[in-house]
Amino acid sequence: MYLKNNILYAEPYYILKGEKVAFQIEGANKSEYKEQKINLEDISIMKHLKYTVVRIGGVLNITVPELTKKWIKTAIIGKRYDSNDQMALVLNKDIDKEHLKEYNRM
Repeated sequence: MYLKNNILYAEPYYILKGEKVAFQIEGANKSEYKEQKINLEDISIMKHLKYTVVRIGGVLNITVPELTKKWIKTAIIGKRYDSNDQMALVLNKDIDKEHLKEYNRM
């Protein structure tokens, strides 16, 4: 896990578990959370009328219109980063190694 701009992020393929369960938590203290690797046993899929809900770790839900890798990846990125952060990561990835590392984490 890493802290950037007062936001605690889980590394890719991990979730943060503590008082909340999430991919990222604003204003969180590192000592209050543990990272847990996402295992296939932690994932359940529920079909609804229009959407599919993918539940991770028993409590973290992402909603996708189709059960495809593309939609699941897009939903997870959307849970981790807001639109402005996503654009900044894409636009700044070529500045230096640190920016490239942030982009690859996305």
